[in-house]
Amino acid sequence: MKQVRSCILCGNAEFKSHLVLKDFFLSGETFEISECINCHFRFSNLSISLDKILRYYASENYVSHKPEANGLINKLYVIVRKFTVRKKFQIIVKFKKGHRILDVGCGTGELLAYFKKRRWETVGIETNSNARDYGITHYGLDVGVDLKTYKSAPESFDVITLWHVLEHLPDIHEQLRKIISLLKSNGILIAAVPNCNAYDAQYYQEFWAAYDVPRHLYHFTKQTLSYLLELHGCHIIEVFPMKLDAYYVSMLSEKYKHGKPHHFHGFIRGVISNLKAFLKGKEYSSMIYVIKKNIQ
Repeated sequence: MKQVRSCILCGNAEFKSHLVLKDFFLSGETFEISECINCHFRFSNLSISLDKILRYYASENYVSHKPEANGLINKLYVIVRKFTVRKKFQIIVKFKKGHRILDVGCGTGELLAYFKKRRWETVGIETNSNARDYGITHYGLDVGVDLKTYKSAPESFDVITLWHVLEHLPDIHEQLRKIISLLKSNGILIAAVPNCNAYDAQYYQEFWAAYDVPRHLYHFTKQTLSYLLELHGCHIIEVFPMKLDAYYVSMLSEKYKHGKPHHFHGFIRGVISNLKAFLKGKEYSSMIYVIKKNIQ
């Protein structure tokens, strides 16, 4: 990904430095997050080519690509992932009873397996070969390699989901056009992303684990995500908090900040983040956005 010359949302070419921070997860390299002076969109201003960005995912500890995990924080992530599958299902069926779902970035396939047991037609997209193979062999899922090569008729899905995926997508406009073209006119798109306006983001600053540079290319707020969706003829109809993310992110952020785990302090910071969001602004650590196409 070449360094950004103009904002992908508004086209403005004037930026300011928001944060300079390390890749604590893997490489230890330093990256900059820039902010558009006009629309306040924040993005990782990288000078990495797309063919090299995948090496920043090449770790045995990248927990979203594994069915199990090592270490307390990663084990908690896997436990929470299993717990939240049912919650995600409940949110989706609140809006759509239809029976064909595409999960972009489906990982090892737990969510799709849950839907499949309930007689939904399921399709996944997963670039990581180990995670993809696990979903295929363990759950018998239909999982493609990437959106660019995936072929399906336009408007063929009732539901398309991106659980902490949108912030990773290179060529985001091209990929969103493809995703929206696959969605039925009355379908719903679900996007879950970290919220860089949350209290824990403000508290931890350059140590906030959900920045996750350089794997996270974009750092959304409610406003900038809404702006992006408007450019693609869509709008947000409802927002749900991901309250458990505040605990996981804060515990990991404590580790990044101090160089060793401080689980109790991270848990308390997660409590404070959720409480502040509940009392004012609804700015939770991560948010689930329910999205529909604009009526033509």
